[in-house]
Amino acid sequence: MIVNHNRREVLYKSPYGAVPTGQAVTLRVSVKPLEETIKEVKLHYAYGLYQFHNIDLRMKRADSPPGESADVLWYEHTLTMAGEPNLFFYWFEIQTEKMKRWLVPDEHSILGTARLSQQDPGIRRDDTPISNVFRITVYDRQFQVAKWMRGGVMYQIFPDRFKRGKDYDEKKMEDLTSLHGERIWHRDWKEEVDIKGITEEGYLALDFYGGTLQGIIEELDYLASLGITILYLNPIFKARSNHRYDTGDYEAIDPMLGDTDDFIALCAEAKARGIRIILDGVFSHTGADSRYFNRHGRYPEVGAWQELTENRLSPYSSWYRFEERGGSIFYDSWWGFKDLPNVNEYDLGYREYITGTNGILRKWMRLGASGWRLDVSDELPDQFIKAIRRAVMAESDEGIILGEIWEDASAKFSYGQYRDFIFGHTHDSVMGYPIQSALLNWLTKVISGPALINQVEILREFYPPDVFYANMTMLGTHDTPRAITVLAGDPDPGSRDAQRHLFLSEKQRATGERLLALGFLFLIAIPGTVSIFYGDEIGQEGYRDPYCRRTLDWDKVRKDEDASCRSDEMGIEVPLLAIFKKLGKLRKTLPVLRTGFYRTLLVEADHLVIERYLTKEGRDAFDDSVPGPKKALIVLNRSDRPFDYRFDGVQMTIDPVGGLLLVDGEETFRL
Repeated sequence: MIVNHNRREVLYKSPYGAVPTGQAVTLRVSVKPLEETIKEVKLHYAYGLYQFHNIDLRMKRADSPPGESADVLWYEHTLTMAGEPNLFFYWFEIQTEKMKRWLVPDEHSILGTARLSQQDPGIRRDDTPISNVFRITVYDRQFQVAKWMRGGVMYQIFPDRFKRGKDYDEKKMEDLTSLHGERIWHRDWKEEVDIKGITEEGYLALDFYGGTLQGIIEELDYLASLGITILYLNPIFKARSNHRYDTGDYEAIDPMLGDTDDFIALCAEAKARGIRIILDGVFSHTGADSRYFNRHGRYPEVGAWQELTENRLSPYSSWYRFEERGGSIFYDSWWGFKDLPNVNEYDLGYREYITGTNGILRKWMRLGASGWRLDVSDELPDQFIKAIRRAVMAESDEGIILGEIWEDASAKFSYGQYRDFIFGHTHDSVMGYPIQSALLNWLTKVISGPALINQVEILREFYPPDVFYANMTMLGTHDTPRAITVLAGDPDPGSRDAQRHLFLSEKQRATGERLLALGFLFLIAIPGTVSIFYGDEIGQEGYRDPYCRRTLDWDKVRKDEDASCRSDEMGIEVPLLAIFKKLGKLRKTLPVLRTGFYRTLLVEADHLVIERYLTKEGRDAFDDSVPGPKKALIVLNRSDRPFDYRFDGVQMTIDPVGGLLLVDGEETFRL
């Protein structure tokens, strides 16, 4: 007996991928009986999110699709999805005269095919994820992501390390860093990052270089030259550390960076260049050194710590969880870090402070922000994230929420339940770590081309189209080693001290820049909001934090900008920066690369051919009429040999570790 169901073929599941609420979905199974007689075929399904409903039913015989063999039996059933967003799981039961078997996904296949199992996959505990079954994402029919987020070009900045502006004041920085005697001040912008710290609590990220919001303003034209449409800033609010994920005051810009007027000016100047600002919202914890907790007594407010230790009333005490054990005070903190006390997101006072009409979210949007990236989003309760999105959308129907989720967000299971992450109630976009990991593995020949495209296809299949086209795709972030170091550097030696002394050789850098460019071309080719982590455009190096957070080398930026200008005139090698600028501008200016349909024409171990296209009428994947070319062809060659490819009668040769972009048949970019 040969039984088949391929969830990625409309012959077996129609329509393809995630579907809106109330959508009719047809599921089909083909059976070639051979020597067995089929008694019945059943469809089993379970749907819900926090609670699941289980149903099974007999499937009816169906006519064979045109062109299919007459000796194959077809069974089908059409269901209308529920009116509320949910996860829809399904599998099939095949009953013959001899035995009963179940048709489930083939976990060893990357093609969406199925296999027969002798065990019923529907048996599970309520506190465990449903596994080894087929899945459909059913999202809110009214869900839409702001158009500016679809297919955008993002630039991520770690504010202390981007640029000192004309407002840089060395005395001011000396005063701010010497205030409590625990901060390290780097007068030299190029000095190495600190890895030891000077606090009694051991290493904390307390070394500063003096990057400012004004410094970002001064380089907005540079960002615009990269085709940037979105600027994502790591935390900018007052805090003890240089990363500022230990918020001290949500209502104030860190004085090292500037002030509220600087932020307003940044948003206005960015808007004038067609650039939106996304802020980093850290709402799962605050700093111990904050106006809310105030463990070190550095703020005038009575913090939660003062209420506990001095019996003074604080408006913030219910935000935190304390307990006394053996005469010592303990409090719930993020991953056990004492300087990051967790907040209780169910506390109504805290919720109002963050999400209320005059809360933190809406305050900074009124001053110019267009959305928020939620730090450790998967550690926030769903109800709280829903309140966050409602607040953002109440302030602007073009606002967005970007979530830090490291896995496939469509079926994230944590804290004993499935999470409501991409069904239209919480996030508009998530950080695309699954694609980042797969891409770096493909470029370093850990996996093959089919495995890389399968990871893209998993998200295309399970994410709502709006989320898939807004999915943040990247080569690196502040939480990962620098991409060029991963691609061409020596293996991570483990210790921070050893990492400090490892840099790319000239040969490694040449290899790394080539691979980095190829990786960026791939991200330009697939749907999503492509992101550049500051410095990646010049191949900045570094292992894990804090080395991935070194200061931006502006001397190299200016040198590469000058070389870019001279390369066309003198025939010298085009620097990496020029490649990023060229590709970023193409993504920004060509709607076909932003929201065009996506399909793969060739997927081999070392070679990928991707097509983005519009309909003949010039309509994109969202049925919007858009201007410009209707087709873009991207050919990528990972191998160290030339690759010949023929398309529409045109023969082309792609260089080793190279790529080609054709727009309406014209060569627009070559690597």
